[in-house]
Amino acid sequence: METTTAMPRPKILLIDGSADDLERLRGAIGMDYEVLQADQDGLEGQFAARSAELERSEAKLRTMFELLPMGISITDPDGRLVDCNQAAETLLGIPRAEHLRRSFDGPQWRLLRPDGSEMPVEEYASVRALREGRVVRDVEMGVERPEGVTWLSVSAMPAAHPAYGVVIAFIDITERKRLAQDLDTRMRELRAILDNSSVAIAFVRDRRQVWVNQRMCELFGYSLDEMVGMPTEHFYHNREDYERIGREGYPALMRGERFFTETLMRRRDGSRLWIKVQGKLIDPAKPEAGSIWILQDISDYKAVQAELTAAKEAAEAATKAKSAFLAHMSHEIRTPMNGIIGLSELALQQTVNPITRRYLEQLHHSGINLLGILNDILDQSKIDAGQLSLEETPFDRDRLLESERSLFAPIATGKGLELAIEADPKVPRWLVGDELRLRQVLSNLLSNAIKFTETGRITLQIACIECTEAVTRLRWTVTDTGIGMDRETRARLFQPFTQGDDSIARRFGGTGLGLSISRRLIEMMGGQLEVESALEGGSRFSFEVRLKIAEAPSAAAQTDVSARVDLSGVRVLVAEDQPINQQVIRGMLALLGTEAIIVGDGQQALEQLAASAPPDLVLMDIQMPRMDGLTATRQLRANPAWRELPVIALTAGVTAAEREKITTAGMSDLLPKPVTLDTLNATIARWLAPATIQPEPASRTVEADAAEGTPVRPAADGSTSTPTLHLASAPEDKPSTLVGFDLSTLNEIYDKQEDINNLLRGFADSVRDNVDNIAGAIAREDWTTAYRGTHQLKGVAANVGATRLSAAAEALDNILGEVLEAGSSPDSITQLAPLIERLRGAHADALAQIAALGTLERSVQPLADPGEASRQLHELRALLRQSRFVSPAMLERLRTSLPESSRASLEAMKACLRVFDYPSAELCLQALIDQQAPDQTP
Repeated sequence: METTTAMPRPKILLIDGSADDLERLRGAIGMDYEVLQADQDGLEGQFAARSAELERSEAKLRTMFELLPMGISITDPDGRLVDCNQAAETLLGIPRAEHLRRSFDGPQWRLLRPDGSEMPVEEYASVRALREGRVVRDVEMGVERPEGVTWLSVSAMPAAHPAYGVVIAFIDITERKRLAQDLDTRMRELRAILDNSSVAIAFVRDRRQVWVNQRMCELFGYSLDEMVGMPTEHFYHNREDYERIGREGYPALMRGERFFTETLMRRRDGSRLWIKVQGKLIDPAKPEAGSIWILQDISDYKAVQAELTAAKEAAEAATKAKSAFLAHMSHEIRTPMNGIIGLSELALQQTVNPITRRYLEQLHHSGINLLGILNDILDQSKIDAGQLSLEETPFDRDRLLESERSLFAPIATGKGLELAIEADPKVPRWLVGDELRLRQVLSNLLSNAIKFTETGRITLQIACIECTEAVTRLRWTVTDTGIGMDRETRARLFQPFTQGDDSIARRFGGTGLGLSISRRLIEMMGGQLEVESALEGGSRFSFEVRLKIAEAPSAAAQTDVSARVDLSGVRVLVAEDQPINQQVIRGMLALLGTEAIIVGDGQQALEQLAASAPPDLVLMDIQMPRMDGLTATRQLRANPAWRELPVIALTAGVTAAEREKITTAGMSDLLPKPVTLDTLNATIARWLAPATIQPEPASRTVEADAAEGTPVRPAADGSTSTPTLHLASAPEDKPSTLVGFDLSTLNEIYDKQEDINNLLRGFADSVRDNVDNIAGAIAREDWTTAYRGTHQLKGVAANVGATRLSAAAEALDNILGEVLEAGSSPDSITQLAPLIERLRGAHADALAQIAALGTLERSVQPLADPGEASRQLHELRALLRQSRFVSPAMLERLRTSLPESSRASLEAMKACLRVFDYPSAELCLQALIDQQAPDQTP
């Protein structure tokens, strides 16, 4: 048997220090040596792997440490810097080696406070963290570097590892600090701007002020501290306005809109002010962020606005008063105009001698001219007030042109001029527009062309520029070969009340309104009135207007409307208070063959309607005493029996307001004054059924002795004369003088002594009780009645030539007028006694003189005294300088006193007077005065 040598057993030092062999130990722990060896090898492998992993982690952390954008420095427990990253080197501007040679509180740092002063060591973040054992955050400090200061935000915290002291982290805030400084500068600038703003600005959240500017404080009288946090309700004048702003404003703000309003607010001292408020949310999506409000003091604006409103109301009142004045003055002016034109037209219907006919024609022509001037002034007033309007009615182009030709051809021929009217064949005949206003423009242009042309030709041309089935554009041109105009004259040509120059006004006359009105009318029609002219080269006025094309009417409708309709048998009730107008309308109705019933006011008209069968038509004046025409018409319409009765207004009717009143009162139509035979005939015929109009001839006149209010029927003999009005040459049986009277006017109008006597006796009967009535009214202190009595007596006496009585009535009338204007009684009624006695004396004398009529001598006596001629000449000059009427009798007396050598100058003066050329007449008169012998001149 093989014998083996046993290996010595390994000895193992046990934990308790004893030794035993491995075998025994193996048995003790139950483990095999190889297993332990394997475990040892495994542990060593794990350690190596862990070491490698740690090395990789350390490398990664180091890389991250170096790449961090913030600077990091680490100190040991004694404050010496032991590590830093690259960012620290960059931010501090020193390399790592230099960095690690320093301590955290070394003198090399030279750090700065935010205000630029040097920062002491004890304020360093690292020192404070190390000494205080706590984290110190966001300490702002500056590091001086050659290129400037770098501003850092530094935080430091104690390290948890015993080998380290503190970890210091810092970032560069230089740019942020610069931006913050810029922002602060801008904020200060913005604050300065806002504080110096002229409007108040408030930042409001939940209706409380978060911020306000200085103007807000100044506006309401509070300090800035008082303003911040103050509820906005505090500023409102009352709770209702505060709630209204919330109710109206905030819904608009929530929609992202800007809210505007004006409201009354109050200051600290309680005074009130008007504020214009504007508000807007900062962010409509986040209303809780608040809103911005701008407040502007508009108290001065409101005051000015109130003044302007008052001024506007005053202007409107003035315009209303002006309209009323125009209506009243139109009535007052047109009433005598109605008499002038109407009576002259009536007189021209009768047989008169050639001289009287010439006077009548000149009188009628002058009345028409005066009416044209009045119409121009009223048109200009309407234009100024914006009340002028246009009508659109069908009219006949041919009739329009023929009307202009018949009106202006005789005038042109009289001056040796040729008038040509040329119409493009393409111009439609039947048009729609305001024919009256178009005719007004053409008449003005043609009248001016003839006025300013001495030789040559006047041409009216109509050219068709464009034409469709419904509308045509026409160019109207008036050309003359007259004096023309320079540039300066053309520049002011269309200004109201302006003519080319003063010499034109003196030479040719006129108001200077025609072209101004014409241009405005053309502008209202959609065109433009243009002028081309050269001095001494004639003028061309032209305009273009668009007019609608009308359908051609039937043959019956094309009958000449100017032809008079036979009105025989028609009964007309006339309500008119003016005797002259009664006479005119009575004569016109008689010429038309109608039966006229004349009454003096609206009350009498109603009484006449109730007392007899209703007439076919009523002519109703508007302004009458006791009851005016409007009131009478309203009462008339209230009666079913008279509801369909045509009622025609007799009035000037110059304003839209008056026309509206006429329509509202129930009147059927308007007959403007002055009334002409043609317009009267056409208006009556328009409102009467054909069966009412009888075919008998209308050549009849009025009964001479018809009493007021009594039906006036045509004379049975068909006579065409009016006994109460005679315009033949003066006969030889006129009264010479009546003490206190000037009968020259009556001598000119009436050719028979008996007619004058009847008129004066009628006057005496009508005023017999007037003075007693006036005196009784004064005794009762009824100043209105007294004033009305003297005013009426003054006018009536003047009309019949009772000059002394008129003057006495005027003296008392002036005093009573002052009493009414002052609204108080005179100091003593006895002060009026002398004036009343003077009036009584003049009244008694006048009636006595009239009673003695028939025993008077002739009024026209040859002038025995040669010096009387000189007195008459100077008296005549006074009349001419006042543009007063010069009677033919006065001229005849002057003729008989002048030598034959002066007759030529006298005839020249009379020729000037016939055309009312008073300046030229005065020059002729001066020649007559110069021709007299020295002893004949006063």
